[in-house]
This record gives sequence, C-alpha cells and structure tokens, in this order.
Amino acid sequence: MQISLRTARAEDALAIYEIKEQLRLKLEDNSSDGGFLLGTSQSAYEKFIHEDIVLVAENDRPKQVIGFAIVIKHENLVNSALFQRAEKVQWETVFRASFNAKRFAFFEQLGMLNDPAYRVYSKHLAFAITMEVFDTHEALFTTTLRYPIKNTAALPFIRVAGFRQVGMVDEIYPDIGHIKSDVYCLDRERFLEVINQPKFKIFVERSRKQGYANFSDEHFRK
Repeated sequence: MQISLRTARAEDALAIYEIKEQLRLKLEDNSSDGGFLLGTSQSAYEKFIHEDIVLVAENDRPKQVIGFAIVIKHENLVNSALFQRAEKVQWETVFRASFNAKRFAFFEQLGMLNDPAYRVYSKHLAFAITMEVFDTHEALFTTTLRYPIKNTAALPFIRVAGFRQVGMVDEIYPDIGHIKSDVYCLDRERFLEVINQPKFKIFVERSRKQGYANFSDEHFRK
C-alpha cells in the first residue's frame, strides 16, 4: 500500500462525498476524536474542486481516494455566505484590532475514511494543503465545533501548525440547531517559523522517504 497526495479532479467529487457520509455528526456522542463533518452535497464538492484548493490522498492498491482537504480561496470566501458568519464571531479584541491580512483563506474540511489504518495520513494531507495555501495567501482561518459535541480531531494539527484561537461563533445550523464553534487563525509568518523547526523538517523528510507526500523545497527558507 502506498499513499500519494494530488490535486483533486472533477471525478473525485463522489468519493469525497462518500467519505463525508461516513463522518456524519452523531448528536448522541459527547465528543469525537475521530472527527465528523457537517452537511455538504456532492454538487458542493464539485464546485470546491473547480474553484478552490482541494487535495486528495489516494491509495494505489486498490486505486481509491481515502481522504481529502478543502480550503476556500480568498476571492471565493469574501463573496460567500460563509463570510457573512464573520459578523457573528465574538472576536478576540487584540486580534480584531491588529488583523490586516490582504488575502486570507478558510480551511473548510479535512476528512479521511473511517478506518484507523488511514488516520496517520491526515497530518500529511493537512500540512500539504496548508503549505499550498501560503503560496498565495497571508492567513488561514478554521473553526472547530465545541457544542453540542466537542470535535477534537483537528486540535493536534491546529496546535502543532501554530494556529491561535481568535474568537467564538454562536449560531443556528440547518438540521442540527444551536452550535458553538471556536475560531482559529494561522498567519504565514508563524507557519514559516513552524516548518523550519528541526523537528518539522524531520517529519517532512520521513514523509518523502515513505512516499506519503511530496513536499517541495521551495516551501522552506534558504
């Protein structure tokens, strides 16, 4: 078995949708370290693939998409209904006063097949798409659900990558009801500091040797 990362193609939309269906939110749980995703249609995934940054993790034997990551580009984000949620965010005062990035993106989803054997690859997928985002953006936002269920699956990546919590949003979500989410932000300079740390370079080299991901040297400071 060898896992590779690549840019998503139109025909991957169904596989991505089927992975999302395995990761439906279960309200009877109190928390989830395996992760879950809120509702997205197959047509929405097709749109993401066409307009935004979407990577997939693919198993070569059998040929199968086992995971995906989606980041919404700045130009699409500021013209979306999602961006209107920013008005509902209870922003950290210092952050709101200092944030002035011209181009920011939103880490929309990261999902892997619900199989423990594949979970290890989620970190490679998460870092790969974050690197790609910072080729063209200055900041990356994301959210994690804290109520009615605490979603802890993304927290290890959020902490290691250097995100910081900058707010909280309280809203009503279709088919679920009242939800609360924590809002995180990572700026490009902070991420560059992280990926140039010796321990992260070891992680990258391991990824290359094992064939899990193809990180480029251009992402590192000379």
